[in-house]
Amino acid sequence: MILRLYNCEFAQIDLTQNAALLEIEPQKIFCNMLEDLCAFPEAPAELSVYQGDKRVKQTEICVISDAWNFEINSRPLLTKIYKHIEAAVYSDIDERMKFDNLICAAKKCVLQALENVNVDFDICESADVKDILSALKVQPLFAEGNVCQRLENFFDLCRELKLYQLVVLVQARAFLSEEERAALSRRALANGLGLIMLENSISCGQTEYEKKIMVDKDYCDTLK
Repeated sequence: MILRLYNCEFAQIDLTQNAALLEIEPQKIFCNMLEDLCAFPEAPAELSVYQGDKRVKQTEICVISDAWNFEINSRPLLTKIYKHIEAAVYSDIDERMKFDNLICAAKKCVLQALENVNVDFDICESADVKDILSALKVQPLFAEGNVCQRLENFFDLCRELKLYQLVVLVQARAFLSEEERAALSRRALANGLGLIMLENSISCGQTEYEKKIMVDKDYCDTLK
């Protein structure tokens, strides 16, 4: 997976070898990079990420703008997890039949419970595995931890369930020490997960697992 920056001497970072640390002081360039990763315009202003000769899709990129409050069991992530589990269930005919029978039995029980109610009810035919998982509140179980530990758990989940190819941490340096950044970069690389850390200020250092690109207030760029 290759990160390509168009206005920084066409610099490239191999995200299978290093995490990318982008320190971007000019607000316009910082916002352009964020838009390239979040809004995913057809013609990116500053950067793109490629897997082979194809641009990595927006659905394969997870942008975390608030690492402090990041929650693995948030609704958007659970929805993506449920889709993965549903695909696994539907790929096995026996498991699919078990779920279909379970859904039919649940519908029958509900309708029987409503027999004495003087109102007609119907149950949507579209109830599926995702609905069952949501109703049962299925969610990944991890021990309580700090920001770094929660993100490490998330990286492991991305590997196991193939949720995302790339994670972008925005202004995470405010919450992570240099040692924690190194641990996250190491975990991402071990899991085959691309990692970009996007910062709006320039610092003096970087970890051994990071490749850094700096753009200062005078729009001068440096690749380290």
